Amino acid sequence: MKKLITLLLALTMVVSLIACSNQNKNTPSTNDGSSVSSETPSQDDTSSENDGIPAAGTDAGACSAPLASPYRLYKEHSEYTEFTYDYIGISYKLPQEIKDKLTNGEMTIWVDTNWMSSATDFNYSIMYFHVAEGENLAEDMLTGPTDDEYYQWLGTTKRVGTITVVNSEYLKKNTVENITECEENEEIGKSSDGRYVFYLSTNKVEGVTEQFKTIEITTFAPKAISESKPGTCNPFDFYGGSRK
Repeated sequence: MKKLITLLLALTMVVSLIACSNQNKNTPSTNDGSSVSSETPSQDDTSSENDGIPAAGTDAGACSAPLASPYRLYKEHSEYTEFTYDYIGISYKLPQEIKDKLTNGEMTIWVDTNWMSSATDFNYSIMYFHVAEGENLAEDMLTGPTDDEYYQWLGTTKRVGTITVVNSEYLKKNTVENITECEENEEIGKSSDGRYVFYLSTNKVEGVTEQFKTIEITTFAPKAISESKPGTCNPFDFYGGSRK
């Protein structure tokens, strides 16, 4: 009986030592030997308006909310005519013909930004305008589809054009044609410090391209992205601005 009790006590001590060892491995320590929390913030701690944009002052993607469904942008644009994007430096007004196509589902808009590694500046930010053909309308994408299904559908549309702002340093090693994937790329402005170049780009889509070229665009210096303290999370709405 004594041997059995001794054996059980020995097993208990071994299990306790293993548990303590694993806990020490999973809990990082400071230089003074005290432990610090290794927990990651929950999604509830991250603003849903961030739309997947990395926080300023952090590594790209290190502090971001889940990506918003891209087809949401179509609905937003169908409700307004004038848009201003503070951090991109673009304000534009849609002609009625383009607004009608967005409203009835013949066209859709989605946006993309290529970030520098510091996430305090971007290489380019682009707005894509796509035309849906036949009965394959954009309004069918407003409810239900996953992001993968949306991008599969997008592959069946035609890119009529883009509105793009490109960092001038990025242009030294990359062509605007590769960025926009458009046949014609017209420079429509530069920021006063020469840091950003703006383009209106088009592909030939019968009955739509000429309408697209009538979009009224105003360019200005993009609003600076302020840096956060190292290790902090400060989500912001990169595509924020006014809608009319």
